[in-house]
Amino acid sequence: MENQIELLLDKLNENFRAQGMPELLYVNPADILPQEKNARYFKPEVFQQLVENIKSDGYLESVPLIYRFGDKFKAISGHHRVKGAVEAGLPKILAFCITPQSRDQIIQKQLAHNALVGEDDKLILKELFFEIQNLELRFATGLNSEIEKIDYSSLNFKIGEFKELILLFLPEQISEYDQGIEEMLSATNIKQGTAVRVGSLEYYDKFISVLSRLKKNDNIKNNAAALLRMVEITNNYLKQQKESE
Repeated sequence: MENQIELLLDKLNENFRAQGMPELLYVNPADILPQEKNARYFKPEVFQQLVENIKSDGYLESVPLIYRFGDKFKAISGHHRVKGAVEAGLPKILAFCITPQSRDQIIQKQLAHNALVGEDDKLILKELFFEIQNLELRFATGLNSEIEKIDYSSLNFKIGEFKELILLFLPEQISEYDQGIEEMLSATNIKQGTAVRVGSLEYYDKFISVLSRLKKNDNIKNNAAALLRMVEITNNYLKQQKESE
C-alpha cells in the first residue's frame, strides 16, 4: 500500500514541479524537526485534544509545510500537527515540501501560516518578525498591525537597539533653526537621540504625492518600503551622474 502511495505521488509531483508547485511527500513525522523558534503554542489541554483527534482519524486533516534539512526535514508550519502525529503513533503523514530561497522566506511563511487554534508567545513573535530582513517579506506575513498592537512596555524584555527618523515640514517663518527644533521637540515629546530632518512646509504635499505615486507604480504597500525604494532610486541616479562625469 505504501509503495502504491509513493508511486502515485511520484507521478503527481512531476506535474507539481512542472507548474512550480510544492512537492507532496509521504514521510515519517518523526523525521520532521521543529524550528528553533516558534511563536505559536497550544495550551496542554488543547494539544492533547489535537492528539486524540489525530488518533481517532488516523491521519492529519491539514497538510504541514516542510523543507529538506540534510537527511531529514524541518517544519515551516504545522509544528503541532507534526508533534501530534508523532504522539498519536502515525507512521507516515502527507506534507508539502518546498525549497526556500532564504531564512527570511522561511520565517515569513512560518508566521503567515500559523493561523491554527492556539496563541502566540508575544516575545518570540516579535523576535521572528524583526528577524526578517527583507521588508516586503516582513509585510507579507500580514502581522504588521498585530506587531503594532503589542504593548512592549508591559512585556519583560528589552526591545534592543533601534533608531528613529522623523521628517518635519516646518513653516518658512521659523527663522532660528535650533530654536525651532527645540520647540518642536518639546511640543511633540520626541525622544532625545532621535534623528530629525527639517524641510519646508511648502514641499510637504509634493513629498506625499511622490510617495503615493511610487507606492502605486511599484505596487508597494508600506511607507517604509517605499522610502527604501526612494533611497535606491536616488543612489542609482547619483551613481549614473558620477559615471557620466
